[in-house]
Amino acid sequence: MYNKPITQRAKSPLKKDKPGNIVVSNTETIKGTEGTAGTPGTSTTTYSYSGKLSPSVYDDLQKEMDSGFAKKKGFEGTDVKAYEQFKLGKMKSPNVTATTTQTEGTPGTPGTPDTEKKTETPIYTRDETDAIRPYAAYQNRIVERREGGKLERSAKRSLNNLAKRHAQNTDDAGATGFGKFLSDRQQKRDYRRGVDGVGGEKAQELRDYRDGVSDVQLDMSDNVQTLERARDQRKQGASGNDAVISDPRLANQPDILAADVQGQISNNVGDVEFTPFKKMYAKNVGIRAASPMKKGYFKGK
Repeated sequence: MYNKPITQRAKSPLKKDKPGNIVVSNTETIKGTEGTAGTPGTSTTTYSYSGKLSPSVYDDLQKEMDSGFAKKKGFEGTDVKAYEQFKLGKMKSPNVTATTTQTEGTPGTPGTPDTEKKTETPIYTRDETDAIRPYAAYQNRIVERREGGKLERSAKRSLNNLAKRHAQNTDDAGATGFGKFLSDRQQKRDYRRGVDGVGGEKAQELRDYRDGVSDVQLDMSDNVQTLERARDQRKQGASGNDAVISDPRLANQPDILAADVQGQISNNVGDVEFTPFKKMYAKNVGIRAASPMKKGYFKGK
């Protein structure tokens, strides 16, 4: 039977990215507020006269005001008493006192600038697969358990061989005969158990496989997908080769031409974008970020 290796080489070294999810991005401009202008300060000058004028002087002042002479000289108003103070002040009379009152203005309020708000609407799709027969699922479970047991036995055998080599290469403090036998047995036991970190990472990896606690053996994602698929199949009443529709999932780049994806894109205002995914260097054997197989590695060299 063909045994699929735990690690695999990348089909193409230049295609190391998982497809990004599809989102509709829309940028909305929010109008800012306008600032309000402040009020300027005012300056008021009041003239006061401490002397007395004869009534004939008031008559002359009234005539000047009526003839427009007062307005021509810069006086705005109709009060004869005020014009008297204004005129005497212009003549620099010692009986006239000018008082200036300054009022401060109020500052204005600044406005806020326009801002942009970006919203992203995710796009969803659903997978259509063939229904799986119970016997086929049973066969898959048998193969999985068989390969898991073979992995545990192979790891146990390799760990025993390394423990034997470790005991051979380790000094027995001059013990001979039965004492050397006991020393080698203790050294092999310590190696298999990982006492004080004996064996390093390689031995620890084999111990994980032997005990069934490695990442690949603890990965329950396949079981979860099988369970979800079985429930969808039962809920939809599918059997044999009938089509089974999965639960909605985030659409990615290969789903761009699907009818449901195109329908969601047309109903949402914005630009279609693809959210980036991390590069898959770690899962591609022999390919790293600084590898010559990476696109653009020789640029500028």
